[in-house]
Amino acid sequence: MLRLFLGLTFNSGYTRRLCTLMEGVDGVHWQPQDNLHLTLRFLGDVSLDDAEDLDAQLARITAPAFDLALQGVGWFGIGDRVQNLHALSRPDPILDGLKRQVDRACQHAGFAPEQRKFKPHITLARSRAVRLESAQTWLADHVDFRLNMGDVEAFHMISSHSSGAGRAYRVEASYPLTQMWA
Repeated sequence: MLRLFLGLTFNSGYTRRLCTLMEGVDGVHWQPQDNLHLTLRFLGDVSLDDAEDLDAQLARITAPAFDLALQGVGWFGIGDRVQNLHALSRPDPILDGLKRQVDRACQHAGFAPEQRKFKPHITLARSRAVRLESAQTWLADHVDFRLNMGDVEAFHMISSHSSGAGRAYRVEASYPLTQMWA
């Protein structure tokens, strides 16, 4: 079994700039720079056979490469408990179209439809016990955050593994996007 998700990864020069946001909230676990990504679809534990079936479906996707821009920050949680601090993607019809194709490929490979609404973001920190009031200053300080993440030229099937420092990610397969500017 593999613990898998589908997502976008970025050049370390861009992720290094995201790391400048990673301070100022006590009690959260800031993500390692190497783990910064944008999840298109979380799959969970997947058999090798199912991963191969999905790989064949994902290889059929044709979508254009695009330039991803981040705009602002946000949080997810339950009540006033923060579970996730993140940088938000600016609305992008190409990203939304890629997400729809990824969801169709997953369904054709036998995975259940996605239940959560897609809110594209890059997780910067995780928490279990931090209250929203502890993150309010950070959220306000970075409300105008903007960062161009560069050209997205592929999406990836990524496995997640336990490590001494949390989770480690490994790209299992990559799916190139079409270059529109040849």
